[in-house]
Amino acid sequence: MNSTMNRAKGHHGNEIVTLGFTIRNTKNVESLLQNIWTGFSQLDRTEIYSSLASRIDSTGTFFLRIDKQDSLKGKIRLENSDPIRIEISFRTKSPKGEAFVDDIQKKLEEIQG
Repeated sequence: MNSTMNRAKGHHGNEIVTLGFTIRNTKNVESLLQNIWTGFSQLDRTEIYSSLASRIDSTGTFFLRIDKQDSLKGKIRLENSDPIRIEISFRTKSPKGEAFVDDIQKKLEEIQG
């Protein structure tokens, strides 16, 4: 696993820290995705399913935003205001279109069991 850390000053003088992790081992990636996915409530999972196409860009990156404060308490909850931003890139030949979104949804359903 490779990691990077960047520090910057925000508009109000606050420190912004960006952490980036690259995980290439398939089992580790699946474990991470499973931990995140099973941490969401059923309501959040439903929200993600209904907005899945808008959460995946043309390069095959899946975007989630979770609550900072809840994450410090060990809870995972969707949040758009001042969130922790998670980007999961899926390396595939053709990440565009409904078939790719359907594949991601099937993977999430498999995790849910």
